[in-house]
Amino acid sequence: MNHNPFSTPHAELTSPQLTLAHASHQTYLFIAAQIVATICLLGVNLGLQWFTAGDGFHERMTRYLPVMISTLLGGMLAYVAGVLLLVQQQRERHAIGRFRPLPGLLLAYGFAYLVCSLAMTSGIGFVGQVFYEWVREQGNRQLWIVLYAQLAALASLLLTCVLPLWLILRLARGRALPLAPGAGTAVARWQVALGMALCVAAVVYRLSSSLAASMMTTYSDGNAWQPLFQLINCAVPFAIVMVAVHTRLPPQLSRFGTGRVLIASLVLLLLWLGLLVLCALVLVFVLADALDSRYLPLAPMGFAALLLSLLWPLSRLCVRWFFADELAQSSPK
Repeated sequence: MNHNPFSTPHAELTSPQLTLAHASHQTYLFIAAQIVATICLLGVNLGLQWFTAGDGFHERMTRYLPVMISTLLGGMLAYVAGVLLLVQQQRERHAIGRFRPLPGLLLAYGFAYLVCSLAMTSGIGFVGQVFYEWVREQGNRQLWIVLYAQLAALASLLLTCVLPLWLILRLARGRALPLAPGAGTAVARWQVALGMALCVAAVVYRLSSSLAASMMTTYSDGNAWQPLFQLINCAVPFAIVMVAVHTRLPPQLSRFGTGRVLIASLVLLLLWLGLLVLCALVLVFVLADALDSRYLPLAPMGFAALLLSLLWPLSRLCVRWFFADELAQSSPK
């Protein structure tokens, strides 16, 4: 059959399943770009350390490399969570099937992240000098140092990850391929479970690193690799929340819902941290005098196991609260 060059062009038909697969696939390509850019940033920092340290590079790396790796991997939890939540939010809000041109967007974001991170590092270094000169004169200096570290981490997340990615996706919105009619924005349950688990693990890492720094154990001699154990502390809550949420949700959800994922994660953390504080008070004011001194060191381990076991039902409870509509749609009539 001969093609009529003057006929009205028809839009390309796209399968809803194919469109959803592309959308989900692209989300994790942005996450991969974040991971690669973070590794490149570590390489740049190591190069700067080698250039400035000279002959003392090996000694400096022996002391600070574990801290750098721990900070890199632990901070990556929050950055990966930010990329996942933001890309899903933009996709659902603007009914985007595919971002185009994808290679250019990934390169642009990776470059923007590197530039903003280097600029942020310089800015934090300058502000940090002024801050530490001021904090030496304060009585409660440990509290101020912890607050400064948390605010610096939050500002870095917003200014080096969230804001550049939002601007890039905003500029690319005009070229994006919209969702096919009737395709919707359905996602698999493991994606929502991953979002909640990343949020919880990122906060747990920040709290554990702040606690270690306040106790002055992170940088003590002989414990160079101790910061890496903070990542192990995050891995267990991450796995528990991931599996608990995944097994409670239906196989497919109508949407990701960035807002409700954030709120559900926040409520879960508040409930869990509230129980942690309660257990700490019981341990200090009740069991410290009641227990025999031989068994007292085992009490924190018992409470830690109890808290981890409570994370499972709390995660499923938050799913029931914030994903009730999804659970109702999937339940048999």
